[in-house]
Amino acid sequence: MADLAKIEAIIARIEKGESERSACEAEGMARTTFRSMMPRALAADQYAKALGSLAEAQVTQLESTI
Repeated sequence: MADLAKIEAIIARIEKGESERSACEAEGMARTTFRSMMPRALAADQYAKALGSLAEAQVTQLESTI
């Protein structure tokens, strides 16, 4: 399933610190499509972990500017 591969690629990008918007654009999937398909693709846990990683990356980035 091509959409599942895109969802996994978007999640991987988010885990590396990329924003959801940017990751979706890079993979050619609308954010609304990603958000509606992601739970159905059984990726909700991965998505939650990716958001946690993104938050940690943003905090680290902010701390480095202080």
